[in-house]
Amino acid sequence: MRGKDYMKTSTVPVPAEQQGQTGEVRKRVQVRRRGITRARILEAARRVFSRTPYIHATIDEIILEAGVSRATLYDYFESKSALATAIYDEIAPEVEALVALLPPLAQQDIEAIGAWLQRYIALYEDHRAVVPLLAQLQLFEEGFRQRLRADGAAHLTILSDGGIAHLDPAKDDDETIMQRARGRLMFVRIATLCGEIAAGEITDKREVAHSLQLAARELQQFLRDNVSL
Repeated sequence: MRGKDYMKTSTVPVPAEQQGQTGEVRKRVQVRRRGITRARILEAARRVFSRTPYIHATIDEIILEAGVSRATLYDYFESKSALATAIYDEIAPEVEALVALLPPLAQQDIEAIGAWLQRYIALYEDHRAVVPLLAQLQLFEEGFRQRLRADGAAHLTILSDGGIAHLDPAKDDDETIMQRARGRLMFVRIATLCGEIAAGEITDKREVAHSLQLAARELQQFLRDNVSL
């Protein structure tokens, strides 16, 4: 009986290598599940922010929309602002990629700059629901305004790394500071214009055409001035 009992209760040792593989599988499953839950919460937040002004949207509304508990939501995002910023994070790399295309355009004609602006508009059209949210965040969240300023500085550094002179953040001479300030203000205007066009806020086609032409000229002049300095 003892032998039989022993045979019933004993287990075959699992090799250490196999245990490690099992642990890795569990980790991958957990990471995947967390990714799915995070995406679910973000999608719910997008829907809430698209129908409710940011200032009036509540965490409770997002929790209900996502179908998760309060504890689960706060396990992923510490605040409503963090949720909104995470939505912005999804398009920020696309903007950076667009900025990286600018240095070679410095010596090209105005049509090339215009085509770049059209790509910027298309980016906002692809993320149409996010544009109003970004505008509201700038009004109500100082932390988000700081984030945009930091991203703007990073965009100028991308141009500097691409060969556009007098934008090097390591320099503190007056000319560099002036050109970076000029670039920052210009990109704010361009982002605002492209967002307004994508959202259909400018309805007169002639105004759209003239606005884009002015923006293209300003951007071209900025690039050429800094390349030749």
